[in-house]
Amino acid sequence: MPIIVYIVLALYTLANIYLYLRFRLVFPKGRGYRGALAVVFLILYFSYLGAELSKPILTPGLVAALHWTGSWWIGFLFYTTIILLLIDLVRLAARLLHLFPAGRHHLPRSIRRYGPVIVAVGVIILLWAGYLNARDLQVTTLRLRLRQSCGNMKRLNLVFLSDLHLGVTVNSAFLKRAIFQVNSLKPDLVLLVGDIVDMDIREIDEMGCGRLLSRIRAPLGVYAVTGNHEYITGEEESVSYLSGVGITFLRDRVIKINNSFYLAGREDLSSIRRGGEKRSLRSVLRGLDPGCPIILMDHRPARIDEAVEEGVDLLLCGHTHHGQLFPLNLLTGIFYPVSWGYVRQGETQVYVSSGAGTWGPPVRIGNIPEIVEIKIEFGGT
Repeated sequence: MPIIVYIVLALYTLANIYLYLRFRLVFPKGRGYRGALAVVFLILYFSYLGAELSKPILTPGLVAALHWTGSWWIGFLFYTTIILLLIDLVRLAARLLHLFPAGRHHLPRSIRRYGPVIVAVGVIILLWAGYLNARDLQVTTLRLRLRQSCGNMKRLNLVFLSDLHLGVTVNSAFLKRAIFQVNSLKPDLVLLVGDIVDMDIREIDEMGCGRLLSRIRAPLGVYAVTGNHEYITGEEESVSYLSGVGITFLRDRVIKINNSFYLAGREDLSSIRRGGEKRSLRSVLRGLDPGCPIILMDHRPARIDEAVEEGVDLLLCGHTHHGQLFPLNLLTGIFYPVSWGYVRQGETQVYVSSGAGTWGPPVRIGNIPEIVEIKIEFGGT
């Protein structure tokens, strides 16, 4: 984990330096313009990290303002850097390969000078469209048959969400709308598949998120598993708080629902990185009735093969956000066997959600935020 953090921080720093040097050329020398630009870039560079470090000394309103600023800056930095870098690389390749007649490889001076501003305006429009998309929570409905049935239950209306990331940018107003949509589906069972919270539990409580979560209505209960952000926030505090509002966590354990199917939950892989016990899925599922279907929650879609080997009927995951910002979905597609959507491997059916909330920029481009409704029929073929 530290290596990944260092790599991300290095890339973030380099992108800020590159963007500053490109925008510096927009302003004439003298009159302090470039010095003022450097100050603005320093503020933007430190805003996201500063929001976390300044909590003991700044008011909640100022911390929230820094967090929002830093979140938007990450999105702006990402797309503006990619576009300007591609333009610079194309210009360099054209010059080295002599793709244009002598003396014609240079862009007009005005375009070279104000090009970054034109790109910036386009990126702002793109981010605003992505923001509206991220707030438009969709319902994805699947109809599945599970091959086994061990009780009287023939149908189940299951609703699951992953990656709410409750915090400054995904706030109580968003959660209120999400819970209204969940309850309108009249679920029998609601599952929260990790990364429910994204900031200190005290702040989550002050926002009223616990009170809202307690309004989820499902006759068979509301269950959850930990995600990596529960560990970042503090897994024991997060689990304790969320358990207090009516959410039951399955941390490498199984329960039988309505004497008709098993519901299992895996502890997030962050537990192992923190020195926790490494348990196999086989040990978690040991002793179960082989004639009963198994529905498994696992925050990351990193252990699909293990679920297939152990005969899990339905595996539900999240974590990937399907990249959240295109083209990062290309990376999640490399790192995970499924980045978003439904697949079937043998007798195991898998759905990986793109998530309901956002992390970092409150923006989604190339995917949608979703609530997943799964209408299950037991005893199918």
